[in-house]
Amino acid sequence: MTKIYRVDMGNQSVAEEEVPSKWELLGGRGFTSRVIMDEITPGCHPLGPNNKLIMAPGVVTGSTAATSGRVSVGAKSPLTGGTKESNAGTPVSQMLGRLRIKGIIFENQPENGVSNSTSPWPPGQSMDGSSGSARSSSAAAATGELRGEELVGDWLRIQRRR
Repeated sequence: MTKIYRVDMGNQSVAEEEVPSKWELLGGRGFTSRVIMDEITPGCHPLGPNNKLIMAPGVVTGSTAATSGRVSVGAKSPLTGGTKESNAGTPVSQMLGRLRIKGIIFENQPENGVSNSTSPWPPGQSMDGSSGSARSSSAAAATGELRGEELVGDWLRIQRRR
């Protein structure tokens, strides 16, 4: 039994549903492209609330097949107005495949373009657990002040902790 999860960014909810029979044999790029064709109207604005972001593991992802850990992410492209898909190798795709998750579909937009979710870190604490005058990347990102070196610095601190 394979599932699809729909994440509604407008009301901050997640719904689980069965995979429609016409999508059962699809995975990765085929799945993302089919969802875009079936659920997004051609006149939909790529940055508007009717566009969807679809994340899907490949057909053999989650198996022991070599180099099978691929995930595809697709949506209507703001550049071309057509379907655009990208893929990457990541352990996340293997987890999705083993959990028998065919895809995650992100729909709608948060009110005023801002998510109601809160940071997982306590106030005044950054991703690496340090406190004091160092501001967290999540706070900087929320204000649009995130610089590349801050993001890389946080990533390196997380990697060192492993």
